[in-house]
Amino acid sequence: MPREKFKTLTEQMYYILLCLSRECCGMDIMDQIPRMTGGRVKVGSGTLYNLLEQFLAEGMIRQTRAEGRRRSYILTPLGRQALEEEYQRLCAQAADYRRIFAEEGDQPLMQYSARCSLTSASNMGFIWSRSRPMAGGRIWKSRTTF
Repeated sequence: MPREKFKTLTEQMYYILLCLSRECCGMDIMDQIPRMTGGRVKVGSGTLYNLLEQFLAEGMIRQTRAEGRRRSYILTPLGRQALEEEYQRLCAQAADYRRIFAEEGDQPLMQYSARCSLTSASNMGFIWSRSRPMAGGRIWKSRTTF
């Protein structure tokens, strides 16, 4: 049975929608995603523009303006819902991972624990926070805004 379109999002889909929490164009998205992910995720122009067209057709984003070939987009309530559902799905997976290792009395293989916390800051986009233990038991936190 084929999966329902956009029921789960790929990493590229997720970050494109995350970028569109604020109005931006395709070039902005291609610059923001590597910055947000520390270079871990990149989106090529073919993938990006194909997904933007699909998101438009599904009503997940809307075009806000067009200046020549440059088009700007923003997330719609439907797109925000899809992004939130994917976030919740990812958090549930992380919780399952932690629970399984706790039941086995084992420590996860990762040296740090990524916490699922996403907060919306007015006019600042999204803030992701990650904490990890360092030498001496201190916790290091990083915050990324875009």
